[in-house]
Amino acid sequence: MVRYPRRPTARRIAAASSWNPTPASYRRLGMGVAVVGGIVRPPPPRHSESPRSTPPPLCETMGELISGNYKGEINDQEWVPKTCHAVPMSPFAWTRNTKCQATITMMGDGHVRNLFTATINGLRGVRAFAEAHEDREAKSRGIAESYFWRLHKDGTASDRYAVHVDTYARNADIFEDCPCDEVEKCLRIAFVWAPKFEDQLRQLHVLTNEKSDVVIVSPGNAAEPIDALPYIWTAAFDDLLREYENLQLGVVQYPFGMQPEGRAAALAHWTTNNTAHAGRMSFLNQKEMKHVPTNSKNMTKYACGLGKVNVENDNIIAIKPCTDLTDAAHVRALITVHLDALG
Repeated sequence: MVRYPRRPTARRIAAASSWNPTPASYRRLGMGVAVVGGIVRPPPPRHSESPRSTPPPLCETMGELISGNYKGEINDQEWVPKTCHAVPMSPFAWTRNTKCQATITMMGDGHVRNLFTATINGLRGVRAFAEAHEDREAKSRGIAESYFWRLHKDGTASDRYAVHVDTYARNADIFEDCPCDEVEKCLRIAFVWAPKFEDQLRQLHVLTNEKSDVVIVSPGNAAEPIDALPYIWTAAFDDLLREYENLQLGVVQYPFGMQPEGRAAALAHWTTNNTAHAGRMSFLNQKEMKHVPTNSKNMTKYACGLGKVNVENDNIIAIKPCTDLTDAAHVRALITVHLDALG
């Protein structure tokens, strides 16, 4: 069973190869896009950047990415590394070198779902929104979410979001393959609910069935308060990387809550000292790049949750803006490090 949102999410947007906007010709919709006469285009340079300045090189390591700070106006800030730059929140930028199809699969608990939510709304240019979570009983039967973006041969683009339920029983595919004979390219992003080590090992087949290019996984977090990093888990992912030579793995840890000491160190050691898969693994501790809010609510659970806001006709009504710039920064860091895997 696939449940689609009440409001159709497919929209036509145009890709621009060249555009020189003036301040009066655009309005910002968040990181990665701007709207000009109803057409979505890349935004102009932000902050202190000059349109003619030479941009810094693309960051290559997580160490380069986490060395930086937030810049921009309140409630519209972004993380800016000191010596390099992160790839923007743009499906055009993420698939620039993609020949046909690029697939990102995220697996973990609610904190990874927050990353997925930040990704989809960031790619769509949505700055603030509310998110409804499935209940515990539905999660116990298997939950997955998917986002499918297509760039058509005429330069327009469309996307679709869906929630997949009862995935344990059905063992169904989350995506259809990109129809490369009909479209220019596709970006497919999935989130699989799997908070525990056992849940993730149980669903490793999803990563390969969906032809994942990049896997983002959070092992355990507070759902696993005893074992820091079991060998059976690392061995399974080592085998996966060994079998699929083009696959890349981004490991994230939300280090708060009741967790065993040494997990962060174990994850860092496994990912950075893994000579068998050098250059194909990264580790991001989610205490890094943390945004300290001023007059907005910076929530652990994305966008304050439905209990904190009113939603009328798909419009979010809140006393204060609800943001989570940290998740957006984390997503951009992970994709920047593993961008070459997408094409």
